[in-house]
Amino acid sequence: MDIYLYTFLCALGAVLVITPLMRRLALKVNAIDQPDERKIHDRPTPYLGGMAIYLAFVVSLLLAYSLSSKVQSYQPFPALLVACLVIVVLGLYDDLRGSSAWIKFLFQSTAALIVIHAGVRIQLINVPFYHYLDLGIWTWPITCLWLVGICNAVNLIDGLDGLAAGVCLFAVLSIFATSVRWDEAEAALLCAALAGSLLGFLRYNFFPARIFMGDTGALLLGFLLGVISIMKGSKSTSAVALLIPITALGIPILDTAVAILRRLRRRQRLFVADRDHLHHRLLHIGLSHRQAVILIYMASLYLGILSFAMAFVPPSLNALIFGVLAVSGMAGGAALIFAERATARRRSAQPEPTPSARTNSGPL
Repeated sequence: MDIYLYTFLCALGAVLVITPLMRRLALKVNAIDQPDERKIHDRPTPYLGGMAIYLAFVVSLLLAYSLSSKVQSYQPFPALLVACLVIVVLGLYDDLRGSSAWIKFLFQSTAALIVIHAGVRIQLINVPFYHYLDLGIWTWPITCLWLVGICNAVNLIDGLDGLAAGVCLFAVLSIFATSVRWDEAEAALLCAALAGSLLGFLRYNFFPARIFMGDTGALLLGFLLGVISIMKGSKSTSAVALLIPITALGIPILDTAVAILRRLRRRQRLFVADRDHLHHRLLHIGLSHRQAVILIYMASLYLGILSFAMAFVPPSLNALIFGVLAVSGMAGGAALIFAERATARRRSAQPEPTPSARTNSGPL
């Protein structure tokens, strides 16, 4: 247990030191996110925070590698570091220069194939009330799709100050707790390093944020959470091995699924940006920036606690619990959409202010 604590504290201390340095560097090289009509923040904010998360995570893992023989014997460890570097290079390029959806997909798939080749893959799927389903030749494409999907799911919810970091922190803590319970040392160690990095980063990223994580941080968090969830599923014999991380990551997964369905219904490109994500809808119905973030935090905490509780109930009940979660998630999404549309109708029904009542904020 000491190795987890040392790893967590190392990551926490490292990110607290590195983040201000990354902020100064971002200001120096003009890596600043400027506000516009699509974005929510209203002041220029540096966005190299993802590099601070990455460096703190790597430093803490290297410390664990030097202290623990278990980490040294874990074969996919070097491949994971290489894959994370590929994701960080992609994120930095996207933050500084911008990249197309196909370039993102290519780099994300490359990183996924690196860890899959090293042995991190979804080989078996537990079907409730049935036995293990061997994916066979579908192992590689399904694992790759999972990793790329979680990458982009976390990136999509990174729309409010501290939102992605907080949601991922709750997911990491719940996965860590179940990993320790089931003696999954490798997954627990990665969770400890990631939790320390996220907790320290939130000091600078919570509203009002002094630095953003950018695509570098969001893509890295998604990739690592995807890898950790696979490591849990492959190490455990429980029928809920994969349901636990899926439940813990319920907010980004649900938001991404709704976004895909919404864009298909509107016949839009899947990768086009919009302002209809969960956090946008909460703002539309009248919540403040801080209130929207805290509400999503509470939902993430609830899902994290529930995912941890799933490790203690009989396997036959977990499918029922997961089904209740899915139904409640859809009901919550429908309630948000209904509330937003009702608010929009009320606003459209209000008469336009007369010219004399408008505030003159600029030249006529």
